Amino acid sequence: MTRYKQRQWRVEAGTASCWQCGHGTSDDCLSPTLLSALTGLTVTAIAAGLWHSLAIALPAGSIGGGGGGGVDSAADMELEGGDVYSWGGNQFGQLGTGDTAAKVLPTLLDCPSLDTRAVKAISCGARHSAAVTTDGTLFVWGSNKFGQLGIGHKDDAYSPQMVAKDKFDINGCGDNESAGDKKLEHAREVFVQDAKCGWWHTLAITRGTVKSLNNG
Repeated sequence: MTRYKQRQWRVEAGTASCWQCGHGTSDDCLSPTLLSALTGLTVTAIAAGLWHSLAIALPAGSIGGGGGGGVDSAADMELEGGDVYSWGGNQFGQLGTGDTAAKVLPTLLDCPSLDTRAVKAISCGARHSAAVTTDGTLFVWGSNKFGQLGIGHKDDAYSPQMVAKDKFDINGCGDNESAGDKKLEHAREVFVQDAKCGWWHTLAITRGTVKSLNNG
């Protein structure tokens, strides 16, 4: 079994009181158990929050060889990106499914704003989530009590919200006119490479620079 074939057999173990193990029940998993709902897909990344889980999966047949047009390496997987699946507790919209209903099985994130984009990185906070697409765009959803989504307000988001480029401030910018021009120039250059969710905050790496997205 190759390393890429093995990626299809991601497992979940731990408490399942909010269905975060994705097996369709709330029974705890005391040992690694095959997540059968994703069988046939190639899972390239997984993340776990307090009550929920996320995964990036490539469609069946994406792993190829030679001239078949498939993805042949780990680097190719990141460049190609994939679809996001979510499951578990959803009290604050952290699954990104447009509602607050818990999901007992991995559910494809069907969101118009992501339809034309592939996701290369995901992260879970306690009650919020983030995803980075291959075109360098950051999407966030879930609890926003402390502004951890970075979308300009503190309302929870039940579906993925794109973080506007002008939300990425730069050090040393004040409220004067020249600073505003500097912000706009910087906004056009922002390319998000990765993002990580903390308990109440989010960080993003943009071309080697770490940016904080929380308002606290």
